[in-house]
Amino acid sequence: MKQPKISHLGNACKPAQVCSYVLACALLVPALAHGDSARTAQARGAAHSASAGGQPSTSSKRVHSSVGPNVSPNPISPNRSSSAQKHVSARASHQRAPIEYVQSVRGWHQPGPDLPKAPLDKHGRPMLVLYSVNSHDRAELTAATDEGGFSAQDLDRAAVVLRDTSSGNQHPVEPRTIDLLYRIQRHFNAPEIRVVSGYRTTTPYRANSYHGKGRAVDFIVPGSSDYKVAEFARQFGFVGVGVYPESGFVHLDSRPKSYFWRDSSAPGHHHREQAILGDVAYRADATARARGEQEARPPVIERDVDAVIETKKNASTITRVAEPTPAKK
Repeated sequence: MKQPKISHLGNACKPAQVCSYVLACALLVPALAHGDSARTAQARGAAHSASAGGQPSTSSKRVHSSVGPNVSPNPISPNRSSSAQKHVSARASHQRAPIEYVQSVRGWHQPGPDLPKAPLDKHGRPMLVLYSVNSHDRAELTAATDEGGFSAQDLDRAAVVLRDTSSGNQHPVEPRTIDLLYRIQRHFNAPEIRVVSGYRTTTPYRANSYHGKGRAVDFIVPGSSDYKVAEFARQFGFVGVGVYPESGFVHLDSRPKSYFWRDSSAPGHHHREQAILGDVAYRADATARARGEQEARPPVIERDVDAVIETKKNASTITRVAEPTPAKK
């Protein structure tokens, strides 16, 4: 009985030849998929041999036998592996801060032998000292209590130090954020708070940033580690606290609900934010609420500043009129 013809091969083939051809094709497909020229050539040779009526070559057998039970059947070629390793190394190096920046950050964390302690006000209370590492502006602000409380004039001076140094734009600062910076400075007995970034001009891509609302500060406490500073700041409640180990600073903002994170991105790179300590954030808000502190109200930006000022004047006038006249002695 004659062997049946297999039409897609074009010639009459024996079963053994068909098996050889199928085996060669099995070697050819993964080789083509991974762009491995050596394996592709070997598989093509095996396919040609099988279609000519022969057996697979010994070279194709060696390729097949090199794939063990614990080895990927489609290994990446040595050239591609080296290229991939270079790409990974390049990405890792891009996520690291430049050596010049690293040296600057180390200097910002050192109090310095010639830096005096924070000056004292007339009540013997340390003043809040804000120093911008970018503009080198400095402001010494007088607190009304041990917890903070600053006059409108001092808040305006703080806004100058916290301005957007790239554009020169200023924005009113959130008083509570300044109060928290004062409490941090006093807790660590620091000579000053070194500001890395304060207000940032809003753009469509960062419209919801707390920096653009005058509520956030990226800062350094000289003489103290960022992790210790962040650990203390998380106790306030109703705050956002972020640690940036590559950039070398702590982020602090005032918000309605606490949120803590760690960001390993280097300066000028996309954020690599990772939320942390959610349970600690929840307990911090509960504790703050129990001691009588209120949630930070969402900021409201008014377009007509003159109207707001006039409204406040009228409200204060009404309040004064409503006050009872003290009795004469």
